Amino acid sequence: MTALVLDLHTGSYRQLLYVVIAEAVALLGVLLTTRKPQHPIAWGFAATALLWALLHVQYDALDIAQIFVLGLALGYIRWRSGSTLLTILLHMLNNIIAMIETAISLGSLP
Repeated sequence: MTALVLDLHTGSYRQLLYVVIAEAVALLGVLLTTRKPQHPIAWGFAATALLWALLHVQYDALDIAQIFVLGLALGYIRWRSGSTLLTILLHMLNNIIAMIETAISLGSLP
């Protein structure tokens, strides 16, 4: 994340955008909606959140736990709203906030 914050002028932000969209479409748009009907929706939330958290192994255990909880919340929002676009936007907002927090902690912002 640090390198990404420092290299935003090189176009790395586009890669971040593509990753956010790919994760949301694959996990929330496809995996969550194709679960077997006999399984409770909570299983779908847990499975997608777990897979999403495991995609972020570059972070420490606390960050991965937070990502898992965010995944549960995004799964619920996707299910209640029916909108993958909404979860993409919320995921992007979360990443922007995380990037700002990182930049502040590194002293990269004026």
